[in-house]
Amino acid sequence: MSKKIKLSKRRVKEKFKLFGAAMQLSSDPFSKLAQINLKGNREMIIDGCYGIIEYSDCLISINIGNSTLKLMGFDFTISDYSESNITVKGVIKSIEFC
Repeated sequence: MSKKIKLSKRRVKEKFKLFGAAMQLSSDPFSKLAQINLKGNREMIIDGCYGIIEYSDCLISINIGNSTLKLMGFDFTISDYSESNITVKGVIKSIEFC
């Protein structure tokens, strides 16, 4: 027969406290990367952009930190642009990371 190991409530609480501290201190490896939400081929929301490099009716180039995001299509409009977020509407035909 196997023996049951009985942990005191104090030890269990200490383990949960250590686990919680580790979860809060760990850095997210994806935190500095741009987050891209695509709604069909009609709208793209980019969180974490650093600026617009090129903008026309059929091409938009966006600086997303360590690379450039190129959108190709037609009828592009930028419907929302804030400090680090951008919303592009139009018909997206291709997406390229350069």
